[in-house]
Amino acid sequence: MPESETMKSDAWKSCLELAWDAWRARDGAEFDRLIRAALKVRDRCGDPYERSAVAAWPLRAMIERDRTDGLGRLMNNAVETIDAIEPPISRADALFLIWQAIHPIKKYREQLLPMQVAACHAAKSWKGYYILSEVILIVAADDPDAARALAAKMADGKEKRATLRKLDDGTTLSPRPFFWHRQASQRNS
Repeated sequence: MPESETMKSDAWKSCLELAWDAWRARDGAEFDRLIRAALKVRDRCGDPYERSAVAAWPLRAMIERDRTDGLGRLMNNAVETIDAIEPPISRADALFLIWQAIHPIKKYREQLLPMQVAACHAAKSWKGYYILSEVILIVAADDPDAARALAAKMADGKEKRATLRKLDDGTTLSPRPFFWHRQASQRNS
């Protein structure tokens, strides 16, 4: 593996580890220090996908620890390189991580939703439709009518039929967990 590839992987892993450490931090000062370190490492990711996608963990840590000053700025920074990501399905994938990370804050998830849907459509692949279906089922948990409207705009085909069938059955999803709750006891001990 070329040295630059190794550095990218190391930066990704370091950012994740620092975000986890921040999430488990005992106090706000330690949290802030660790999040700053995670973001500094994230900036060393040379690949636009990695730089955008890995920001999901610091974003979610900020939300879960209720330290949201600068959250909008970080979210915007994470999505500003989205257009540089190739192939198009990777754009949809990176946005999906970011969208799930900021999901608890309605104004941000609504801000990114049109970009997420457009990226899924632009991917023109089974995975783009799969991600879009997941997005729709997450939206359905809070707003079934909006989810149905999004599903209606899907291209006709088996993915659309399957998504509509799931909506008819009342299926919903939650955003992915970024930090596992078994770790919460470590933070409080």
